[in-house]
Amino acid sequence: MKRILSLAVHNDALYLSKQSVIDYSMFVIVNHRKKTVRLGIIDYIQTYTIEKQIESYLKAGIASEEPTIISPEAYKIRFRSAMDKYFIAMMPDRD
Repeated sequence: MKRILSLAVHNDALYLSKQSVIDYSMFVIVNHRKKTVRLGIIDYIQTYTIEKQIESYLKAGIASEEPTIISPEAYKIRFRSAMDKYFIAMMPDRD
């Protein structure tokens, strides 16, 4: 399951970055009674526009702040890395 999830996250993040989409999140629903997990990427309507590029440049260069808005490529890498840390491989429950 970890490999399937990793592949899905990898492909979805690649698709979103190619569409210049940033600022998406993972939504997870855990049903302990049924022992199921549902998840999906949400909030994928924010695009990396010229205004966002300028804001990022100004914050990094002039204000010497860490930019809050990063390129789609950088966001994709950060998102994939976070998902690998949050979703670790686990052994299935034994009944």
